Amino acid sequence: MTNNDVESLNNVVEEFRKYPITTLVEFIRLALQSWFAARLKKASKCATPLATNFKEDLVAQHKDGRFRSIQHNSAHLFNVGRGSEGERGDDVNLVEKTCTCDMFQLLKISCAHACVAEITQNVSVYALTSPYYTKET
Repeated sequence: MTNNDVESLNNVVEEFRKYPITTLVEFIRLALQSWFAARLKKASKCATPLATNFKEDLVAQHKDGRFRSIQHNSAHLFNVGRGSEGERGDDVNLVEKTCTCDMFQLLKISCAHACVAEITQNVSVYALTSPYYTKET
């Protein structure tokens, strides 16, 4: 847990700390249950496989990669330009789900370079995104 999560929960249960532990635990259970129910309701309204905020991130990556140059180096290896002319770009491997910018590996969601490569190969962006970002998860 990060400190922010703990602080958020502490703020919610602050008033109930003076009650017996059973009351405090019951309040925490009800609070978590309502939070999960609200997230489930929000996820059920989502029309894409990804949760809404991750879908928005992916759209932003597509917009960023829209005007980048691309060079096909091998079956699944691409060099995608950084934007300025003559500058060496980043290498994307669609099979290994890697990019030399490291964002693809770190976030497990397509970076702008990977988005360009996916479009040119007609690969679904959802296929290369971690299942952690799906609405089911």
